[in-house]
Amino acid sequence: MDKMIFTVLNGMQVTERRQANTFNELANVNTIGFKSSFDAAIISKDLSSPDTYDARAFPGLTAQNVVDLEPGPMMRTNHDLDLYISDKGLFAVQANDGSEAYTRRGDLKITANGVLTTGAGDLVLGEGGPITLPPASKIEIAPNGVISAVITGEGDVVVEEVDRLKLVNAEGQIIQIREDGLYQTVTKQPLPLDAEITVTRGSLEGSSANAVDVMVQMIKDSREYEMQVKVVKNAKEMATASASMIRLDS
Repeated sequence: MDKMIFTVLNGMQVTERRQANTFNELANVNTIGFKSSFDAAIISKDLSSPDTYDARAFPGLTAQNVVDLEPGPMMRTNHDLDLYISDKGLFAVQANDGSEAYTRRGDLKITANGVLTTGAGDLVLGEGGPITLPPASKIEIAPNGVISAVITGEGDVVVEEVDRLKLVNAEGQIIQIREDGLYQTVTKQPLPLDAEITVTRGSLEGSSANAVDVMVQMIKDSREYEMQVKVVKNAKEMATASASMIRLDS
C-alpha cells in the first residue's frame, strides 16, 4: 500500500512541475525568442541497510529543464538592430553574475553609454567581451555578425568595423535554462564562436509557445492531477477497510 502511495505522490509532483512549466509558457506566448524547457523523469531507488535485503523501492524525480531550440517563427520588423538567428544558434551574453550565458533573443538595444544589450538588458558579447559602440549615424550588422559603425563627418562617410557578435552553435549540445531565464550548457562551459551561424537583420524570432497547445496541456494536466487525487482517496479507503477486517478477526 505504501509503495502505491509514494508512486502516486511522485506522479503528482511531476504533474505539478509540468503545470508550473505550462503556466510559464502561457505567460510567454508573446515573448521574443522564448523557448519551451521541461524534461522530467522518474527513477527508482532502493532503501537498504548493511547486511540486509532491500526493503523498499521508492520513486524519485529528476528534472533537467532542457531547452527545445527548434527555430520559432520569423517576424519582420525592418529594424536594423532586430536579429533572427539561424538554425540552433545562440547569442552570447554576459549574465548578472559575470558568467557567459546564451539567449535566442535578438531585439538588440544601444544604451546611452553605447553598450549593446538585448531587450532584457543583458550585455551582448563580441569576440573581445561586452560590445561598446562608438558614436555613429548608423549601425550595421552583417549576416556573419560583424558590426560596423557608419560615421558621417564633414562630407565624408567612414565605415568602421567595431566588433563581431559571438554567435555559437548549440547543435548536439544539452542546453538548460537558468534561473534568470538565460541558457547555459549542461557542463556550464562556454561554447566557441561558430562561423556557420548567421543572423537575418530586420527580423525577430517569435515565441515557440502556442497559446492553443498550452491551453490544451493545462486541461490535460488538471485532469491527470484529479485522477491521481482519486487514486490516493481509493488507497485510503482500501487501507481503512483492511484495518476494519483485521479488527473483526481479532
